[in-house]
Amino acid sequence: MKYTVPHDRRVRQRFLARELCYIQIRAIFCNQRLPLKFRLYVHRRLGHDFRSSSFTHMRNRCLLTGRGRGVYRDFGLARFQFKSLAAQGYLTGVQMASW
Repeated sequence: MKYTVPHDRRVRQRFLARELCYIQIRAIFCNQRLPLKFRLYVHRRLGHDFRSSSFTHMRNRCLLTGRGRGVYRDFGLARFQFKSLAAQGYLTGVQMASW
């Protein structure tokens, strides 16, 4: 199944919307002073509700092409897009190597 850029954008938006709630539920689950039955309930909810919006489901994608492999994190570009933009001089601070 091939994912498109809008799918990745939806996953990132879903993660940002649920991040605070995830942190709160995780803190409740790790608190040893609360009853075990309550903590297990929270653990089940944590694993079920946040599976599709977890941080590990996000994938770095190229901003121009949407390619999911060979993406430089610092620039957000695929390797061949990075090379072509650097050769044209559109990326500040990047020089082609010559020796």
